[in-house]
Amino acid sequence: MRNTALIIVSLTLAACATQSEIRGFGDETFSSAEMTGFEKADARFRYADAHIGYDESGCARYRGVASNGRVRSELLRDEANRPICDSRRVDAFTSRWLLESR
Repeated sequence: MRNTALIIVSLTLAACATQSEIRGFGDETFSSAEMTGFEKADARFRYADAHIGYDESGCARYRGVASNGRVRSELLRDEANRPICDSRRVDAFTSRWLLESR
């Protein structure tokens, strides 16, 4: 009985440890360019609570909390070093701001 409980706890902890750290707003799906850009930015900046967001132009951004405690945002770039942008993508904060500013 003890071994069974130990196995269950171990499996639960292992499942939690393999959860992905990358998250978006809502049920976002990300392109491979966005994922590659995120991984490169994360390796470089290592911000806490890092995620992909979008600015008012629909460009993908690496967002997180820097070591000094400030929220930072860096533009994600593709393999050719161009910004990854899609005008159909704008995060919830920007959407509310655009609607309220009219």
